[in-house]
Order: sequence, then structure tokens, then C-alpha cells
Amino acid sequence: MVIQTAFRVPNFVPVAEHKCRAGIVHKIGMLMVFDILTKEDLQQFKKELLEEIKQVLKRENPGNSGDKEWLRSREVRKKLDISPGTLQNLRITGILPFKKIGGSMYYRSSDVDKMMEGGNGNG
Repeated sequence: MVIQTAFRVPNFVPVAEHKCRAGIVHKIGMLMVFDILTKEDLQQFKKELLEEIKQVLKRENPGNSGDKEWLRSREVRKKLDISPGTLQNLRITGILPFKKIGGSMYYRSSDVDKMMEGGNGNG
């Protein structure tokens, strides 16, 4: 096996140990031992670390199935395949609740899904 890139990590290991009359163990001489980390080792570590991070995030946000909670107007129009005017009519008539922050309109993803399922009686 050819090692292209490797990092050497020193480990100090006692050569011998001696227990004195007081019961204290003294390490006699130290030998430096190197563990070689290959590129493949680092890639495997990266995979494992990313998987652990994903698990932590899932535990902290159990209700989040990957969908965004809030959608912008263009995302809603794309999801519903409607024009800007139709989306405006849904806002004006109160069929689709929204929040305006600055100049942007935001819609709860759950409200859009509910409207698509006819949850408000208009679908």
C-alpha cells in the first residue's frame, strides 16, 4: 500500500516500570511510538463525524423532516405552480396566511400543505 499523505502522531510509551517501596510506580525511559494516519483514515473520520453531527441535529430538531418551516413567495409559487397574481389573491382573500418582513412575504410550509389538501374548505 502506497501512502500518499500521512500524519505522524506521537505516542509516548514507557519502556519499563518500577515500583518503589512507597508503592509508587515509576516509568523508566520513554519510547516514542508513531501512529500513522493515512488519507483514507481521515476520510473515514470525516464521514463518521458528519454522521454524528446529523444525529445530534436530528435529536435537537425532531419535528424537522428536512422541509423548511417558512417559504418565500417564489418557493410557494413554484410548489403550487401558480402566478404571482394568484398568490396575491390567496393572500388578499385570507386563504393563505403570510408574514411580511421587510419587503418579503413568508408563508408557513404547513399552511401551504393544508391549503393544498383543502384543510380550509377552499381546496
